[in-house]
Amino acid sequence: MKFCPECGMRAEGFKFCPECGYKLTGGETAAVGAPKTDDIFGGAFGTDTFAKNDFFGGGIDDFDWGGAAQARTRDVEIQQEMDALSVFECEKHQNGKYAILSLKNAMEMSITVPACVEAIADGAFEGSDLLEVTLSEGLVKIGNRAFANCRELTKINFPRSLKFIGYEAFAYCASLDVEAPERTRVGKDAFKGTLPDQRKCKEAEEAERKYKAEIEKQCKEWYKAGERCYDNKDYTDAVKWFRKAAEQGYVEAQYWLGHCYYYGEGVDEDKTEAVKWYRKAAEQGYAEAQYRLGCCYYYGNGVDRDRDEAIKWYRKSVEGFRKAAEQGHAEAQYGLGCCYRWGRGVDEDKTKGIKWFLKAAEQGYAEAQYNLGFCYHWGEGVDKDKTEAVKWYRKAAEQGYVEAQYELGECYRWGRGVDEDEAEAVKWYRKAAEQGYAEAQCRLGDCYYWGFDAKQDKAEAVKWYRKAAAQGSSYAKDWLKEHKAEVDKY
Repeated sequence: MKFCPECGMRAEGFKFCPECGYKLTGGETAAVGAPKTDDIFGGAFGTDTFAKNDFFGGGIDDFDWGGAAQARTRDVEIQQEMDALSVFECEKHQNGKYAILSLKNAMEMSITVPACVEAIADGAFEGSDLLEVTLSEGLVKIGNRAFANCRELTKINFPRSLKFIGYEAFAYCASLDVEAPERTRVGKDAFKGTLPDQRKCKEAEEAERKYKAEIEKQCKEWYKAGERCYDNKDYTDAVKWFRKAAEQGYVEAQYWLGHCYYYGEGVDEDKTEAVKWYRKAAEQGYAEAQYRLGCCYYYGNGVDRDRDEAIKWYRKSVEGFRKAAEQGHAEAQYGLGCCYRWGRGVDEDKTKGIKWFLKAAEQGYAEAQYNLGFCYHWGEGVDKDKTEAVKWYRKAAEQGYVEAQYELGECYRWGRGVDEDEAEAVKWYRKAAEQGYAEAQCRLGDCYYWGFDAKQDKAEAVKWYRKAAAQGSSYAKDWLKEHKAEVDKY
């Protein structure tokens, strides 16, 4: 019989001492004083076969030497545990239990953690090629990231003895279909990226997608309602609908709400508030808002003047405009034309500005039509051609573009690119004046005061001068002051 030379524990047939874990070799001898079988039977009972076989009431093999059979069974179990532990780097605790620190061979694909193990250390198997893990009863703790990134791991069991699973213990085990056991304390993100988590994420993503789609649909309806109100000059209601959509993050509504604040349409003019909404849309990549925000910084409207910041936003808008413009988006084509016309975010190139204005104008974009007419009128980036200017002014004016209506009135009044026609001039002045355009209101006042193709009506003239003055027109204010005696009559 072999005994451990380290602790004296019986160690017959073992590679490691079952008590202290001492590694035994083939040459180890029994500890001093250990009993020998021959001493028992040769000394106490001599060599009498009866004594060996019948004294205890049966054969020697049938006699239970104080639980010898159980001891042998336990010896076998301990040997199996030691063999199972041989694939791991371990440390032994004072209570005789073990903690696994790591695998000796990271290429192991299937392992069994024996009952003598009470803990698996932090990161013990992280990133290994394990496919299957069997955990025995007695395991109490699985450490932080113990099995993290074991992407091939498909099977593991959790014993009833398990009390704690650490932080990200099984994180990104993408093939593992298992959930946290009941009555076990589980750390944050312990099962993140496992199959159940992936399913939950997909379900959550689908629910989020549906929610966003519903919000998007509702915001689009609000925005369209705002557009209709704006087109009908019902600016107060337009602002109401734009605001509802803008507060939900709908980018076009944010831009148009900023536009309303900038020009005082439906709300008191507030350029600081306009900048706030332009910025929200600009930060979502809306090129028109980026351009307008650049303008605000360039001129110091609603924000401290900052040319560097202006250029930053102009450049962002150029890229956004270009992508959309090359796909035929009229508004983007117009925006890109403005960038080239005034050198905002790109080198000034009025010829390229004309090119993009023309593309947008031919799609019926009124603002581009007006600017194209202006360029032809004054020869910016193109030869002067007042007839061509009138053509584009008219296209924009017929769509209700107020500046174009005023300019077309000017062309008819002074015979620029068209035969002089005071009646036609008054018609277009009135259209612009009724939209609140101060310069057109002044011109209409002139027409009534002097009787240009309109019955002379000084009371009507004073009415239009007062409207223009209320909007800050210095011409109207000076006229009213100069003609105070007449004005007081009306």
